[in-house]
Amino acid sequence: MRFAIRTLLAAAFAAIATTNVAHAQVRLSESTSYKLERIDEGDVTAIAITGAILPPMADDLAVLLHSIPLDRKVILDLDSAGGEMEEGNKIIALVGQERKRRHIDTLVWYGHLCASMCIPIYLQGEKRHGAALSVWMFHPAHKEDSPFPSSAATATILSDLVSYGMNREWLEALDRRDVFSTPGEFWISGADLYAQGAGVITDLLPAQRRLRLPVIAFDPQIQPR
Repeated sequence: MRFAIRTLLAAAFAAIATTNVAHAQVRLSESTSYKLERIDEGDVTAIAITGAILPPMADDLAVLLHSIPLDRKVILDLDSAGGEMEEGNKIIALVGQERKRRHIDTLVWYGHLCASMCIPIYLQGEKRHGAALSVWMFHPAHKEDSPFPSSAATATILSDLVSYGMNREWLEALDRRDVFSTPGEFWISGADLYAQGAGVITDLLPAQRRLRLPVIAFDPQIQPR
């Protein structure tokens, strides 16, 4: 009976993971715009970054960050299939400058995606929160007019990822599996990324979420009949 239960649970989690990847692939194919949203709660401000990393995202993000008082902690909440390297590098430079003035963490929430250029941006967080059932994707770099990997561009990106805190040995193991030398995508869950010591997620959010129940105010005017 225990074996049967474990088998059913494994199948259920496999189905959830497959669904997350399928949804992520849809977002990847439809990622042609973006949205930035500011959310204040307590002494923390979250900036939800959804969609493609495209101009003028860096300028819009700079305006938002400069509007937030310096005594507030900032979390960049990412759900992105990636985008343009040049714009991504502008965001990385912006976050680097902002971290000299304030505390900035990054987050990839349950069921959300961080792929391609999203990953080096995520790595800029002082603490990097990621859900166990988040979705991540790596791929080699290539020129815009070619589907084939560019070894020089890929080497530059991998070197940057290591300088941002990723585990060099983990990346080299992927490289030995031709992840970065052949056309294609490497998909992985947040739980596996953390368990394998990739150096991406520093604070893992567990698979099980416990929600706070709402507090219903007592109205003395309401009496039994």
